[in-house]
Amino acid sequence: MHNFNINIIHKLMENMRSLSLLLLSFFIFSASLSFAQTDDPPDDRQDFREQIAKLRKDKLMEKMNLDETTADNVVNIVSETIDEIRGYNKQKRTIYKYIEDNPDASDIDSKINELLDLDVKIADVRKQQYSKLKAYLTPQQIAKAYIFNRKFDQELRKKLREYKDKNPDGDKKRRKRDR
Repeated sequence: MHNFNINIIHKLMENMRSLSLLLLSFFIFSASLSFAQTDDPPDDRQDFREQIAKLRKDKLMEKMNLDETTADNVVNIVSETIDEIRGYNKQKRTIYKYIEDNPDASDIDSKINELLDLDVKIADVRKQQYSKLKAYLTPQQIAKAYIFNRKFDQELRKKLREYKDKNPDGDKKRRKRDR
């Protein structure tokens, strides 16, 4: 029993190491491509998101032992949800900026209500996501997929932060160009 636990731990560590290396090499490759195309106003962010979605799908298939069709459906649902929430969060940032710049404005009550409405919309999108996922996964599989996505996103953010820390000027140039 003890050896069995050690073997599982070793396999998990190997999987995490390989995922980390894969993500790191993926980011370096993506970054090098985007820096090479600084004159064009590219769809780098969309390409990057598509590459992340493919990586997410491959890892999801591997971790949860899903067939490609099921994984495609799950990733499409998750991607749609992410895109919709991203849009709501962008609206929230705009409203927060307005509130910050105009805390005494006469319409501040309506702006706060807009923020609250956006939070409700985000919660509704997440509920819809859960309902859609039930068509392809059991509640237990959905729970595992949530855990997988959370860990995947945490690792992704960590790698992006590390990359930005090593290349602070590149990110600023890209953001200015993408506006």
